[in-house]
Amino acid sequence: MLHTLIAAHVVTAELLHGDGTTVPLLARGKTVTARLWTYLQDDRPFAGPAPPAAVFYF
Repeated sequence: MLHTLIAAHVVTAELLHGDGTTVPLLARGKTVTARLWTYLQDDRPFAGPAPPAAVFYF
């Protein structure tokens, strides 16, 4: 529930930063490539009223 509320707060931002990073993941005795997606809202440099927040998806 908390993740859903934070994600809703982040994706409704006017300015949204996103990043997709590859990470190694051990799966059944071998290493595969997985992705970590990060979305960030931070309006502080633009005097925005919303608090900064980030949401991660793996």
